Amino acid sequence: MRSLNLAIISVLLANHAFATPLYTPPKTFDEIMGGFHGSHFQHKPAIRVTTARVLFADYDLIRRDFKITRTMSELQMDAWLVESAACISRDQIDVGMTRGVNAAIQYDPTELRSSLRPPNYGRALVIEVPGGILDAKGAGGLSPAISHNSHRSGLLETAEAIREFSYSKLVQKALHHSGSDFGVIDSYAVIDFGFQMRSSVDETMQPAGLLLRQSHFRDITRSEQLEQTNSLKIERSLREFGITTAYKKTTLGDDKKTLYDVLNVQGSDERRFLYDFGGYRIANRFENRAITLADLFEKKKIPILDQTQFSNIQPDPKYAPLFKAWGGEGTDERIWKRSREIASQFKLDGDSEKTRREVKALLEITYLIPSEPRGGPGPCVESLKHP
Repeated sequence: MRSLNLAIISVLLANHAFATPLYTPPKTFDEIMGGFHGSHFQHKPAIRVTTARVLFADYDLIRRDFKITRTMSELQMDAWLVESAACISRDQIDVGMTRGVNAAIQYDPTELRSSLRPPNYGRALVIEVPGGILDAKGAGGLSPAISHNSHRSGLLETAEAIREFSYSKLVQKALHHSGSDFGVIDSYAVIDFGFQMRSSVDETMQPAGLLLRQSHFRDITRSEQLEQTNSLKIERSLREFGITTAYKKTTLGDDKKTLYDVLNVQGSDERRFLYDFGGYRIANRFENRAITLADLFEKKKIPILDQTQFSNIQPDPKYAPLFKAWGGEGTDERIWKRSREIASQFKLDGDSEKTRREVKALLEITYLIPSEPRGGPGPCVESLKHP
């Protein structure tokens, strides 16, 4: 029997069955804090928003991670998510409207939820729910910082939540198919809060939402950025599909003219799981020199890759439909525009079933990437390092 088991394992290994790891999230605040002193973390109650509704959810993932939900219907799981996690910080309620960041928030001051804010969590909270904990991005900021300035609003557009939810699923599929030994901190659900916020993109009032994702430990002594070796490994795996972690920058040290791709790969302390996909995008061609964000912090002037090295890392033409469906620059990016349309329509008609069909249709392009792995880069050889 033992030899048979070994033979089966050998076949699975040969076929990369264990290539991309599946993430198991922590279940308690103590696991999030690790060995760090509690003074590094803010432990305050969050307040439930009474107008919140689930817009879209990955019910299979929720059932996998939360045993309590395994006998629930999807409708019951929606109620569980809203009751347990559709929360916002007290600070956001107190100052957000007076500072013009958001419209009035309807909440129940008696419905408090235990929440933890780790260091550098500007607009996210870790919330305790029946059966475990989850990470809520867009759950409000702290009063000294709340402003119109980009992420300092403390909030997240519902459209941003849809877009990042979608990218977490796309990146997971791409890494799995490439045979990478990296995985993702995955997304559970998108919640629409039912109030509006002032967008940092164009100053218009847009629906505010919440991205619920797997909880994860971040080593507060290290940078969230993966160092050069692993950033490159991940970027190379993704570029076959046209996916990139990079944003474009024209100023680097004394160089004010060259356009660079700044690789922004963020990973958990497990060193194998990626999170924060808001900056990911899809391109139809890669031409710029590249540098990692950690290198940029160190003000290095020499790019880690140049056009010559990138010449053989172009998107495979068979994945061109990904760019046609989701690609584009800035506010003209197709997935961003479509996510905004879905969020705005949901605000107008509140039709949950229609909205779910539309998000599901948006995600259908991810099925272009085969589900089975087919080999890829070698094992992770470096850890996170402080820039």
